[in-house]
Amino acid sequence: MTLLRSRTRIASAAASPVFVATLRSTFPVARRIPACTPDTSNETTSAACSAASAAARSSSARRRCRVSFAEISPRARSGAAAMIATTSTRRKGEARRSSNRSNIQRGYTRLLVFRRRRTKLLTRPPRAAPFPASIVAFALVVAACAQTPATPADEADPTAALTMSILEPDTIDPQRSGGLWDYIVLMVFEPLLNYDPHTLRPVPAAALDLPALASDGLRYTFTLREGLSYSDGTRVLAKDFVYGWSRLCDPVVASTRSALVSVIVGCDSWRQLDPIKTDAAKLNVAKSRLLTEGIVARSDRVLEFNLTRRAPYFLSILAMWLGAPVRESDVSRGGETWTDPATYVGNGPYVLSEWRHGDRLVFKANPRFRTQPRVKNRVMRTYSVGTRADISAYRNGQTDVLPIDLSPDIDDVERDPALKRELVAPVSNCTDFLRFNVTRPPLDDSSVRLALAKSFDRDSFVRDIYIGTPALSMIPPGFPGHDPVDDSQAFDPHDAKRLFASLRHPASADVPIEFVVANQAALPIANWFREQWRANLGLDVTTRVVDLPTMRELQMRPETNPHVRYLEWCASNADQNGYLSRVAESSSGGPIAQGGYASAAFDGLVHRADVEMDAPARDALYIEASQLLSRDAPAAFVAYRAFRYLEKPWVHITHSPLDSWPGMFDLLSTYVTKHN
Repeated sequence: MTLLRSRTRIASAAASPVFVATLRSTFPVARRIPACTPDTSNETTSAACSAASAAARSSSARRRCRVSFAEISPRARSGAAAMIATTSTRRKGEARRSSNRSNIQRGYTRLLVFRRRRTKLLTRPPRAAPFPASIVAFALVVAACAQTPATPADEADPTAALTMSILEPDTIDPQRSGGLWDYIVLMVFEPLLNYDPHTLRPVPAAALDLPALASDGLRYTFTLREGLSYSDGTRVLAKDFVYGWSRLCDPVVASTRSALVSVIVGCDSWRQLDPIKTDAAKLNVAKSRLLTEGIVARSDRVLEFNLTRRAPYFLSILAMWLGAPVRESDVSRGGETWTDPATYVGNGPYVLSEWRHGDRLVFKANPRFRTQPRVKNRVMRTYSVGTRADISAYRNGQTDVLPIDLSPDIDDVERDPALKRELVAPVSNCTDFLRFNVTRPPLDDSSVRLALAKSFDRDSFVRDIYIGTPALSMIPPGFPGHDPVDDSQAFDPHDAKRLFASLRHPASADVPIEFVVANQAALPIANWFREQWRANLGLDVTTRVVDLPTMRELQMRPETNPHVRYLEWCASNADQNGYLSRVAESSSGGPIAQGGYASAAFDGLVHRADVEMDAPARDALYIEASQLLSRDAPAAFVAYRAFRYLEKPWVHITHSPLDSWPGMFDLLSTYVTKHN
């Protein structure tokens, strides 16, 4: 499900309470009636949205909307009235919670700073401020005008630059990027495939079409589009993609993402060699096997991948930035600094024209790209964690998009109605969960684990910790395999007490449970769960902070691995394999497997699903595995995280749950309207 800003939905939805609820997100006072992006989780609103978008794009439709409030359906009016009636009550509740939430949030922001180099920086969608009945009424009238076209003020300004603020990148090498800056790679390089931002399904990019698949499911053959070129005019050849993908397996490059492509013939044996301790002849033999059997250029426009086993999820990996067609000559010429603008030459929609370290990266439209982006110039202002300068820059109009998860000004944003209206929070690819050590009593009993999972209020957690939307299973909404009906871990203190009373070994109930965190900023979160379990289950859990080296040492042995840890998982590719097999399969080394979870039933299901080429059958196997994981409860799922950005009203971006930066999978459609 793609979470959309209300201001991009106004023209899309019918006048109904559903639409009224949608307006609870950031609704700026009706500056425009834009085209919208359909919510693919709802067929009705999706169809309405598609029709509205088409109408808004139509240059021939110039009629005005002439619908009065009286013409809005009674059901919609009653929905709006009900919402307005609850505004006062909600406002009082917000005031009571404000102090506690602010204190916990400050700690959580520090926790995000601690994690920023390890994963994506995510937090909860903002809770919108109430708005007056007049705006609701106006919005409902606008909703009835689904065919109203965009006004001239909504048209893209071809001269406007888009300025965003980002953390200074560690690297923009496609094969070394850890995921935080992959959007920069996608601006400069076009991969074989890309993700459709609405469906998260792979679609052709540099490839002419989806690959031809051999009958045994082991060979993927791609044909490149005709006329592809780099920004300097040289042709893009199949061998360039071979080099890009092979770099992932090169032990010298030491890509943190190499495991994703270990299924390619020859990749695993090469990537696992020690480039220092292994003699050159052995390294060359391993490399040669990859380049003659694994990834092969059959001609200038045809390349093929050969796999060691069937892997239908491989298509989703091919849609990532990982195999960007980096030229071997550029890497050789530039060495460790080949990512400087002079040698960072790509085949994508933009050219990196300038990189002033500690200040900015500047991108200009690539004139040789087959489709020109609507925004010709992009500026990425770089900043360091904890600085206050960029909030000021946003207020002054010097930057158009600003991530605020790490900003010390987060409380100021919450208190400023103007800024709060410009908060956007697309859903993300990250799931937060409590990982249990299933080898240590009493958590070796699934009844205890499930009791813990059912005895904390996720709605309260989201409200108080401000972290996302409640999660009851591993795969987030909008991703293949999300199960909206799985309620095995739903909040139910009565059932939790029943489960806890049904212990196989009653004496184990007296074994103390310890919740260990590796950062002082995370302690308030652990203490929140401790209080929930005390109140809802009558169970006392101790909490403790250790430093990171101590945590690593504790995890080395099952008997010292903490009972409970708070973790997160952000899958790189939009496939069930990335959320289930790589996380909980017993030999995966994933975060849930590291808690000692080893279920023959779960392993059997994901093993079958990982090689099943029939899509419906594969989906059914993953759903069964996901539900089993929820019932076994080696983890208690807590929340699906969301990015938060300040985004100016003149910026129009299609957000995707897989974005690590707004609009990274729809770069060409992003545009900026005329503004002062």
